Amino acid sequence: MTRYLDLRKKQLENNEMVAAGNPILNTKTSPIRADNDDDDVQLNNNDAGYDLGFKLELETIAENEKEAPKKKHRGPTKLTQVHARTREEHQYIILNLFGQPVGPTKEIVEEFKFFLGTLGKDSKLTPINYVNFRDLPTHDNIWDYVLEKYIVLEAGRKYAMEAVNTSWRSYKCRFKKNHFYAYATDELRWENKPDTISVPQFQDLLNYWKCEKIEEESKTNRENRLLLNDMHTMGRKGFANLRNELQEQDPDKQEPSQAKVYK
Repeated sequence: MTRYLDLRKKQLENNEMVAAGNPILNTKTSPIRADNDDDDVQLNNNDAGYDLGFKLELETIAENEKEAPKKKHRGPTKLTQVHARTREEHQYIILNLFGQPVGPTKEIVEEFKFFLGTLGKDSKLTPINYVNFRDLPTHDNIWDYVLEKYIVLEAGRKYAMEAVNTSWRSYKCRFKKNHFYAYATDELRWENKPDTISVPQFQDLLNYWKCEKIEEESKTNRENRLLLNDMHTMGRKGFANLRNELQEQDPDKQEPSQAKVYK
């Protein structure tokens, strides 16, 4: 929009320069002949109309920008329809040899992964005022809740807990960015405390993140993270689903090698 306005201004300036250098268009320096009064008036009216039209266009653009609705961003995934399920409605999850979900359908597998992600943001099941996920005293409660919504064999517990752990760490990282680094003082942090976390948990986090030793560790971790070159570039698709697809495509139904999966 800025480039467009600059272009229109330059066009107006160019027209004025042309008019100044043309004795016919320049009514200030050239004498007005009696037999050409109507033409000169027409030229002046055209210039005034162009200037007025340009100003009206700028006002219209500014008005449209004011009235333009703000873009709505997608909020956090909640999967309320899954959390509202009864035991009679829960889905069965098929696991591969590594205990990873691969069926019965891609849609159910994807829904299951998103569901595990929502558990990592639950302040009751996975409170974020703990240093490490393994220190949480709610591991059994998490697994019991998973079994309330899905039928999963015990072999899938490791995968489920790792998925919740990943979501928990990511949520904790975003929370620190949006509610700790974003404000310079604790007064501002308390004023902008989200409702999704309790007062004791928030106080624990502030005390912990302000420790000098923790700040040094956080800086070291950020620097080490920047050294990582191999990033996950498959989007929502996990390696378990990719392995399963490659195995189905193989004529002998052989398990694909790590090198093939990596490639």
